[in-house]
Amino acid sequence: MRFRATVLATILTICTLSLSVFIALPVGAQGTVFAPQYPGLDTWGAMQLQVWPNGYFIWEDEQGLHVRWTSAQGQTHRFYGQTTVQGQIASFSPAQPGVSAVRQQGNRIVWNMSNSGGGDGFDFTVGPGDVVQFSLLLDGRNATRQEIYLGARGYHPAANPFALTFQPQMAVAPGSPIDPAQDSRRSNRRSNIWGAPQLSVWPTGYYIWTDEQGVHLRWTSAQGQQHRFNGQATVQGRLTAFSPAYPGVSAVRQRGNNMQWNASNSGGGDGFDFAMNQGGVVQFSLKVDDQMASQDEIFLGVNGRHPRRNPFNIRH
Repeated sequence: MRFRATVLATILTICTLSLSVFIALPVGAQGTVFAPQYPGLDTWGAMQLQVWPNGYFIWEDEQGLHVRWTSAQGQTHRFYGQTTVQGQIASFSPAQPGVSAVRQQGNRIVWNMSNSGGGDGFDFTVGPGDVVQFSLLLDGRNATRQEIYLGARGYHPAANPFALTFQPQMAVAPGSPIDPAQDSRRSNRRSNIWGAPQLSVWPTGYYIWTDEQGVHLRWTSAQGQQHRFNGQATVQGRLTAFSPAYPGVSAVRQRGNNMQWNASNSGGGDGFDFAMNQGGVVQFSLKVDDQMASQDEIFLGVNGRHPRRNPFNIRH
């Protein structure tokens, strides 16, 4: 009897330890200890792909935060995991209401479902400054970094689980002059100015965008008009590259981390290109005909957004 009791006690101990391990996994994922945060990572905008690989896709836009997952064509995979908010979930909706196996449980969103192609997932919003932790699994294991895509540019997190801090999105962070302490409080307000504008008719104004090469600024006058453009762009950080759009002709000058121009324009574009250290901030002060350019005369990124004011700051 003692032997049987000992064996039974051993079995119960093993079962208890196994259950403890099983239970411990979700506790870590629930965010009792939040993973490293990446506040400077640009998660704005959804990726645009013709062929979607296996994985998770996370982005933010004016409507809030979005999580999607999908299997590559001809494959089936199981996706499960949870998103935990250190704060409050203001709103939540599955991507496919009534079909999606996604549930909200307080400040957590959990899912467990098979996918054979096509996207599933959910959308949600959080409060200003809330931290969101993601614990993403695929086929019984943690999804690799390369299976997680963040924002329009498909960045990969440094680890999984990982946490991000979200703030209300602004096209640009206003500021005049640049205040390092003030700007550090805005470090999570990422600017969506990726890609050059595509226009058949260019109105009078300034055009600013970013791409893999860096930051680009152009100005032009509407057809049949002539205007004077002057102003300056000042980098808070390190200016790593600079080149006028038309070397030897353009009236743009660099002095340290400051770029200035004063040029007449009768159509066609002029301007300059530059690059700065990651996380650097640049302040633009833009004038047309010796007057501060209006918001409507400044076009940001491929969608031609307008800043909230002039001067303004952006972080690249």
